[in-house]
Amino acid sequence: MTMTFKELYVQFIPVKRLDVKISTINRYRMDWKYLEPKIGAIDIAEFGRQNARFLVATMIEEGLSPKLARDRIYFVKQLLIYAAQELEMRVKPLDWRLKFPAGTPREIQRFTESEMLRIAKAVTEEIKSGTYSGLPVLMALLTGMRMGEILALRWGDVDFVHNIIKVQRNVVKSYDPEAKAERMMIGTPKTSHGYREIPLLPTLRKAFRTVGGCKPEAGNYIVGNSDKPKFHNCVRDTYSRLLKRNNLPAVNFHGLRHTFATLLVESGGDIKTISVMLGHSTVALTLNLYVHPSLESKRKVVNKAFRKLRKLSQDTFGNNENDNN
Repeated sequence: MTMTFKELYVQFIPVKRLDVKISTINRYRMDWKYLEPKIGAIDIAEFGRQNARFLVATMIEEGLSPKLARDRIYFVKQLLIYAAQELEMRVKPLDWRLKFPAGTPREIQRFTESEMLRIAKAVTEEIKSGTYSGLPVLMALLTGMRMGEILALRWGDVDFVHNIIKVQRNVVKSYDPEAKAERMMIGTPKTSHGYREIPLLPTLRKAFRTVGGCKPEAGNYIVGNSDKPKFHNCVRDTYSRLLKRNNLPAVNFHGLRHTFATLLVESGGDIKTISVMLGHSTVALTLNLYVHPSLESKRKVVNKAFRKLRKLSQDTFGNNENDNN
């Protein structure tokens, strides 16, 4: 019995709809839209390492980033694993040992502490004057929450007695290639670690009370204070205008989350606690992706470790005002 990738995909999608989020299904559809002309007619039993290597080379040559090429190869593997395990079809070994070109390191954007204070001041003053559109910016800056989590937060998720924010949902924007339209869906957090509690800082608490009053409707979404969540683009546009009005650098919205994490670490916060507040599965993820010490903090660490060298340096070379050792 033979089966092509196209035939396999037709069986794969309906089953996976029961296991994964609709946003993941839409990503599968986008991957398949690209892959079908290249592998759709190939017999899955004949697809091996050479085919995979040729597919990678084709994707890179067509301008796909190494990360996207890797993701799409992983999707091909998922199809073949499903065929072998669920359909008991014969497939070649999947240990392809592929090599991908090194991608350009992702630039991590964040604000300095002084810029953070300027943002907080600008937003709180606007809220005090009755303009509430900057609230999600303040929420991201003072909680480290992702935009989707902020948009999904309801008044009932805020415990004003114990000053705790409970993250329980996520608004996802997903492109449906079949409908050729973007859809907004409310689902669970990004991972199981996304369910978490975050301390409610006094500044944000006062902003919440100003926006929602003493007894806000528990089921309403905080951003917009209505029974329907706001769209991502609305928040991004408001955020962009806020930065321009206050002559702040054009850091992307996710940079607010980076700023929150970095300031906590640079203030001496416990990494495990910070990792939990960010909703990360491991401490290593927090360190590698979201914690980016400034040059000044690096200088302090080095100077502290080699503080005894300062006297030796001064005795040997004299007291030079440009000497940082």
